[in-house]
Amino acid sequence: MTQEELKVIEEMEAFLKQVAPPDDPYVLTDRLSYLNAYMAWAGTLLGKAQEELRNAKKAVQVEHFASLCKMPATVQKDFVENMCAKEIAMVTVLDRLNAACTHQSDNIRTQVSFIKQQMALECGSGPVQNN
Repeated sequence: MTQEELKVIEEMEAFLKQVAPPDDPYVLTDRLSYLNAYMAWAGTLLGKAQEELRNAKKAVQVEHFASLCKMPATVQKDFVENMCAKEIAMVTVLDRLNAACTHQSDNIRTQVSFIKQQMALECGSGPVQNN
């Protein structure tokens, strides 16, 4: 990952830890826009991290081929994964960030729908009908 990409990951983590006021639909929809952008970034960076992990595993297999041939399959797998721990951690972080963006987006949509229903009931127009 480049320094710029690592900075984006840090921004995403910080953003996801912020709490949005649950009763302001404008703040919530603004946050939803940011979440959509971060979700796109997380997906792109996840793909890149997965590629880096595959390349790291291949490099370990090539470099330690002679040693790996003497090991049982489960030990080979553990050895390669231990050698690629940093890459595996990055894939895990990005996968979790992507999931967090998805869950927060779903939650915000629910909150906005609730606010719309509440406003409609307060105005006396009855529940909002979704077509």
